Amino acid sequence: MNNMPLFYIKLSSLPSKLQEEVINFIDFIIDKNKKSKKKKTPKFGSHEKYFITTPDFDEPLQDFEEYMK
Repeated sequence: MNNMPLFYIKLSSLPSKLQEEVINFIDFIIDKNKKSKKKKTPKFGSHEKYFITTPDFDEPLQDFEEYMK
């Protein structure tokens, strides 16, 4: 982080309105980075309410009877 003094020099040379924009941009980058790290792994069965299976789901299909012999 040897560039920190240079960063502060450049930041302090900006008008206050632009300093606010830089600070807002830094906050945006920090928030974006936090969100990208918070990827949740799905839990088993968490989407069961989105998929409906019929009672005969595991039964062999009639279309494949000749291949099942």
